Amino acid sequence: MKLINCIVLTILIALLGCKSDTDLVALAQRELKSGVINDSLFLGLRFGMERKEFFDHCWKINRQGIVTHGTENMSVMYVFEDGSNKKIAFNFYPEFQNNKTNKYKCSFGYYAWAPWNKDLQSDDLIKVLPTILERWYGGNSFIKVKGSKGIHYYKIDGNRQIDLHIKDDRLIVAYFTDLTKYPLNFDI
Repeated sequence: MKLINCIVLTILIALLGCKSDTDLVALAQRELKSGVINDSLFLGLRFGMERKEFFDHCWKINRQGIVTHGTENMSVMYVFEDGSNKKIAFNFYPEFQNNKTNKYKCSFGYYAWAPWNKDLQSDDLIKVLPTILERWYGGNSFIKVKGSKGIHYYKIDGNRQIDLHIKDDRLIVAYFTDLTKYPLNFDI
């Protein structure tokens, strides 16, 4: 009976286009073992920046008009287009570990989102966001993993992991994590 359940589960995962969490762990271990270090993130930010360096850099790109204050002045916001002239608001802020930026919590949402704008919902954004980020970073493609907490999209290149998941109708939450500084922990 257990063999039949495993076969059915494997078939369902294949049909849904989802990978298992063991595939994800294997990918992460393989990428970490490669020794490749990808510290570059976005807008000139990188893993390992000291707190003052992070704030100085954000102040500089703010003065250049590249970013502005984010939601409730608790993050930095960068607005870009999705390729079809829809603006995306990208809010980010790091977690500081030993005074260094080794993990960023981010959110992506269409700038003109409203409950009645059905084509500006997070379930539409999740269809294009992995492709956008793959263009930004190259390397491995995102893999889709379905777990008990829903569907996550992971991209792992060397030490840099990107985790995307839908938070609600408006936002996609993303974590950019340096896997050399944080233990493997897939919250799925």
